[in-house]
Amino acid sequence: MKYNKSEIFKNAWKLFKMSMKWVQKLSFGECLRRAWAEAKEKVAMTKKFKLGQIAIMIDRNALCATCTTAPCRATPTTSARS
Repeated sequence: MKYNKSEIFKNAWKLFKMSMKWVQKLSFGECLRRAWAEAKEKVAMTKKFKLGQIAIMIDRNALCATCTTAPCRATPTTSARS
């Protein structure tokens, strides 16, 4: 599995800069560990939620879920009545 390392480092720096405002500051190494854990969790969640033609991706930062689905039927079915 390939990870977007640029995005992981950006998230680590973002967390590191944010933690400088906290009383108990985090080291950059800890921020990097948390960014890698989040990236791995995102991959695991994506694999977990792939069900047939439905793929769900949860973005915890935006607090929303996006869903893409393929059409259920290629052709419409005829009704049982004749």
